Amino acid sequence: MTGVRSRRVLAGVGLVAVVGIAVGAWLVGSRVQSSEQAAARAAPPVASLVTAPVEWRVLSSTVITRADVASATSVAVSGPTLDAQGGAGSGIVTGVFVGRGDEVAAGVRVVEVAGRPVFVFAGSTPAFRPLRPGMAGADVAQLQAGLVAVGCEAGESGVYDEATKACVERFYADAGYSVVRSSVTEVADLAAAASAVADAEDALAVSELSAAAAGRPPSGGGVTAAQSAVADAQRVHDAAVRDRPGLIEHATRQADDAVASASWALHAATVTRDALAASPEASSGEIAAAQAAVNDAQRAYDTAVADHPRLVTEATRQADDAIAAAASALTTAKAMLAEATAAPDSSVEALMVEQQRRAVDRTRQALADLEAVSGPVVPFGEMVFVPELPARVDAVGAVVGQPAGGDGFGAGSGPLVVLASPVLEAHVSIPQANAGLVQEQMPVELLYEATGETVQGVVRSIGDELETSPTSGLPAYLAVIDAELPERWSGLNLRATFTSATTKAEVLVVPSAAVSSAVDGQTRVQVERPDRTVETVPVTTGLSADGFVEVTPITPDALAAGDQVVIGR
Repeated sequence: MTGVRSRRVLAGVGLVAVVGIAVGAWLVGSRVQSSEQAAARAAPPVASLVTAPVEWRVLSSTVITRADVASATSVAVSGPTLDAQGGAGSGIVTGVFVGRGDEVAAGVRVVEVAGRPVFVFAGSTPAFRPLRPGMAGADVAQLQAGLVAVGCEAGESGVYDEATKACVERFYADAGYSVVRSSVTEVADLAAAASAVADAEDALAVSELSAAAAGRPPSGGGVTAAQSAVADAQRVHDAAVRDRPGLIEHATRQADDAVASASWALHAATVTRDALAASPEASSGEIAAAQAAVNDAQRAYDTAVADHPRLVTEATRQADDAIAAAASALTTAKAMLAEATAAPDSSVEALMVEQQRRAVDRTRQALADLEAVSGPVVPFGEMVFVPELPARVDAVGAVVGQPAGGDGFGAGSGPLVVLASPVLEAHVSIPQANAGLVQEQMPVELLYEATGETVQGVVRSIGDELETSPTSGLPAYLAVIDAELPERWSGLNLRATFTSATTKAEVLVVPSAAVSSAVDGQTRVQVERPDRTVETVPVTTGLSADGFVEVTPITPDALAAGDQVVIGR
């Protein structure tokens, strides 16, 4: 054991000695150098080249930005904003018939406000007015197209005619709603106009009889007939004079009744409102509804009061017209009697006939004009037109029992319903610096980063003016992308990659820093050969992208993949 320990000690001493010798030699060598070595150390370092390899690559020049996916079009449904006769009004939401994500087809009822419906039809012209009989325009034409779409032959004239009236009447009846008439006095006005026509036709008949009698030679029978005509005309005239006060009284009573009825309704609505306002248990919605009822009753009362003198005046005019017509007939009959024994001269009678014919024409035209503008009205807001059907319900803000004010907002939280087209499109902000790199019809790739899904599309249009980008807040040109986007992408923000230029296949490329121009304009690269020599190789350049340039050597095989080109020193 002692011998082994002695050998280990000797080995350790030897190792220490060897290490010491080595360290000493290094110290001496580091301090002792030849004159050549000293000169070499004092000289500047040899310059070296910075190189990069020549490669084969497919080059693509791209622009990357963000895209927002949204429906191509959307329409906010505000509900009816006019009352039944076209005056300003508001109401309570009384029905909501769709939910978010539902598909809406032509003629579908989406909401109901104050018992009045809102239907959806296809059309590119937004509703902007009540549609009344006799109107014409693009909005009427699309109403007709919508009625045709739900199975009624309304035609395509663009004029709210009799066929359109019939279809509107039928459509509302099938939906369980009464139509709004052109005026509260529509029926009475039509009856009065028809009566005026009948009176004028009767007067014409009398005039024609008088003219015929005047053309015949005098005879005993002619005198008798003339006398009978005078008696008949006198009876008609007397009856017209006798009936005048009754007709005026009847019209006055009807007008008074209308005013009284409206006054009673206003009083009842006011009492109800005041009772609710005084009741601590009444809700604000009930009070608002009661106030709306008072407002409606006040308007109805004001209308009845305003119509009162007109109705009486109209009845008076009709009675006077009847008396005048009878008087005219009586005058004619008396003239016939006076001329019964005279030589035949029917010139006056012929003039009377012509006058009565013109009167008939006027009353018939007045009736036709009134009929043309009478009938069912589509109040503003009860039919909503969207550019494309079926549409998708994007949002529902209407709440049953909550007010839908004249501004079209339900419960103060936005439109009653928002309808969107089923077609999605991507909206992209093109930074001003990249505007020249993106063109219409250029391909674009849309990437949903969360799943890695991609969709290929093209640039449909690019705005002409700078707008504020909704993504970056910076000035940008807004572009629309056409692509077949899945419905689940609605509302997403995607990455959009535009490829402005690309090589068809791999090409020989070098870093952009490797290319320079000679005095004569020839582009070239410098190649460091394996023997460390540098050779200038003339080249032509192509596409430049991502820091690389496509190059083709003027002399074939003068440049190849793997060669080292100089990009710096």
